[in-house]
Amino acid sequence: MPGLPPPPTPEQQRLIARIGKQRERLRALRRAPPDGVDPTDPLLLRLWQFARLHPAVTAALLAALALTGPRRLSRWAGVVLPLVLQRRR
Repeated sequence: MPGLPPPPTPEQQRLIARIGKQRERLRALRRAPPDGVDPTDPLLLRLWQFARLHPAVTAALLAALALTGPRRLSRWAGVVLPLVLQRRR
C-alpha cells in the first residue's frame, strides 16, 4: 500500500529496543527514589543515584572541587580519568 513506511531493518529494531529499555529505566527512576546504587547501571547513572542519595556529600565534594582551582583539578582528572575508563571494561 502506498504511504506505508518500509519495515525497520534489524539495526533499526535493535536501536528501537535500546531506546525502549532506556525509557523504561528513566520511568522507573522517576517513579520511586532509589534505595541504593545498582552496580549494573552505567557509571553516569550510578553517580547520579549516589548524588540523589547523598546530597550533602555531593555538595561538599563539589565545593572542594571548586576550591581546588582549575589547574589542580585538570591535573587530577588526568590521573583519575584513565583509571575510571580502564575499570569500565
